[in-house]
Amino acid sequence: MNFLPNASTSSILDQYLIDQWHNTKNYSDYFNFCAPTECTYTVEQYNSFIYILTLLIGSYGGLIVGLRTIAPLIVQCSQIIYRWLLQKTQTDVHSAQKQQGIIKK
Repeated sequence: MNFLPNASTSSILDQYLIDQWHNTKNYSDYFNFCAPTECTYTVEQYNSFIYILTLLIGSYGGLIVGLRTIAPLIVQCSQIIYRWLLQKTQTDVHSAQKQQGIIKK
């Protein structure tokens, strides 16, 4: 393009820049023209510091709630098992003492 020596910078830029941009997408024509055998796309997402921080705080809170719910049940079950084993051991010792008493007589 030729410009006049006295042309302003704005008039030169106006001729080089896009006046209007018509963005129309016609995917059917694209696929008919290209005829791809497979169509895939990838979404790349990078985690920000705020996202990681809230994820860690949320995980910690969930873990605390879960442990507060489950811990008493685990303690109760272990106490029941301990008492059962203790009672079984005492019964076995008592029956063994009876057998020894019978044998000694």
